[in-house]
Amino acid sequence: MLIGSDIDRSLLENYLADGLLEVPVHLSVYLSNTDTALGLSSWLLQRRHLGQVFTKEEVTPPVVKYLRDTENLAVIDVTGAERAAVGKGHWYFRDSPWVSSDVLVTLRYHLSPKERGFVRSEDGPIWRFPEDYVSRLRTILWKK
Repeated sequence: MLIGSDIDRSLLENYLADGLLEVPVHLSVYLSNTDTALGLSSWLLQRRHLGQVFTKEEVTPPVVKYLRDTENLAVIDVTGAERAAVGKGHWYFRDSPWVSSDVLVTLRYHLSPKERGFVRSEDGPIWRFPEDYVSRLRTILWKK
């Protein structure tokens, strides 16, 4: 899992090209549009960080295809998760009960984003928390 990651996106692209996904069973990358620490770092260093939400220009058709077709890689936007923007937004994995629950459920049950109740637009590659995430998660965990 990469949560609030400060690495350069091009570095991850190189790692993926070199076979990064052959090592872990699954890789989840969490993004936030309210992470002011990454926003400040991005402004200072003049580069986008992996933990920042993609701009529309960055989500090109090849990127969409790659993210939709690569089952062992999930990119999750936590911007809409409960309490994800508390403080400076960089500690959302601790401050947001939705995000921390997702991290624990992922580690315990090894479920895909879809199996964990996440949604994405029909043409988009990024997973998001639905408004009814808590009830979805309860239903999913009740079955486990």
